[in-house]
Amino acid sequence: MENNPTLPVQARFRGKKSKVCASEPAGPPRTLPSPLQWSEEDGPAVAGSGEGSHPGTRYRYGVHGLWLIALIGAVLVLFAFPPDRYPFYPRCQFHRLTGLNCPGCGSLRALHEVTHGHVVMAFRLNPLFVLALPLAGVAGARTLWRRFSGKASHPVRTIWMWLGLGLVLAFGVFRNLPPLDRLGP
Repeated sequence: MENNPTLPVQARFRGKKSKVCASEPAGPPRTLPSPLQWSEEDGPAVAGSGEGSHPGTRYRYGVHGLWLIALIGAVLVLFAFPPDRYPFYPRCQFHRLTGLNCPGCGSLRALHEVTHGHVVMAFRLNPLFVLALPLAGVAGARTLWRRFSGKASHPVRTIWMWLGLGLVLAFGVFRNLPPLDRLGP
């Protein structure tokens, strides 16, 4: 049973010296332990972790909590300090160099208006950004829900990424054309 290749590596080699058995396969072991197979003596564990938890659970929750605090802080700063009145916000380098509006021009001012409840004014500043906010919120909430509930997350299909990139680039071109210059900030 000690040389059973289906056992975790730590269980197979526990208590053995550097002696290699003839029945052991040459090369790396066939199975590697997953963090879910670790016991307290086999590998690292989170202090105070109970049944069913695995290493890194508290770390994952802590990282998500820090990101949430940073996001709330950034929104509060944006709520309190309008981007057109304070110089610490980044300026669009594409607009500064070319005089044209990039697809993101007006997004900070639009988000400032959204935090104050002025959705129509925000739409005038950057319509694509305002329309993308609910989609981003739903996608982010869905991802967090799936991650915290332990369900597998589905990767974004490549076609959706290409369609999104095409939409952003088309918006960037159309907002700089003379008949559609109302799409600019």
